[in-house]
Amino acid sequence: TANQPDPKAPWQNSVHHRTHEATNNLKTRSLGSGAWAGDAAPPLSVSLESSGSAWVASEGLCPGCSVIMLPLSRLCAYRGVMGRRLVPLTLDSLADLPLPCRSCVFWELDPVSGEAAVKDGRAEQEKESWISAVLLEWGSCGRIAYVDDVPVGFVLYAPPAYVPRALAFPTSPISPDAVQLMTARVLPGYQGQGIGRTLVQTVAKDLVRRGFKAIEAFGDAHWDGPGCVLPADHLLSVGFKTVRPHRRYPRLRLEVRSAISWKGEVEVALERLLGAVQKEPSLRPL
Repeated sequence: TANQPDPKAPWQNSVHHRTHEATNNLKTRSLGSGAWAGDAAPPLSVSLESSGSAWVASEGLCPGCSVIMLPLSRLCAYRGVMGRRLVPLTLDSLADLPLPCRSCVFWELDPVSGEAAVKDGRAEQEKESWISAVLLEWGSCGRIAYVDDVPVGFVLYAPPAYVPRALAFPTSPISPDAVQLMTARVLPGYQGQGIGRTLVQTVAKDLVRRGFKAIEAFGDAHWDGPGCVLPADHLLSVGFKTVRPHRRYPRLRLEVRSAISWKGEVEVALERLLGAVQKEPSLRPL
């Protein structure tokens, strides 16, 4: 019948065609127009489809939507396709943080100790010592985002006992069932691509595994440029809610289960069911 796919028409067996006339659940990402290098192709748009975290494509032409579908083996030839990955922050990857952040100890030390470390040229060593101690005593405390193996963003987080500077804020303390989102940054050329939201969701997933209920952060309501305190508006835009208002430094909270997808919750449950060993949270003595 007319509704059955024609085996001689490869586009009818493509992922795009099978979903285009149904629910159109897959998200199409336009990558440009024209032909691939060395190929003779009509001047139509070249698109990829995303289902979950996997980019998929198949070869052929879908006349119903004028999209060229190409095999995955050829996608790497197109300059618009970027590989993204998030990895835990370690001492080995500390050098991949943006230059000012590698030696910043704004959160890691109290105001007096932090000022002294900067004055004496010990800030970078103090940063390394802090990360080493948290990794040994508590576990993973950060993530770095890479696009095509280029570091483009990061996030840093820890229980409040590891964040001395937090006590200096007028809206402290952080709730005992929460971990503090200390700081995060996405490089200007990569902002607006969902990397910041993905970093927060990754932190939330990690904390669900470790038994925490929420992420809290101090926001800057008068943010006017990159700094150690995140803009309150940005935190609100990724799902945080104000729990203690302040004209300059409100404290905001994100329930971790509300920040991860159903798929993410299933993955966490399966890991627990299969007996994945999780390091028990421990707090550094005050």
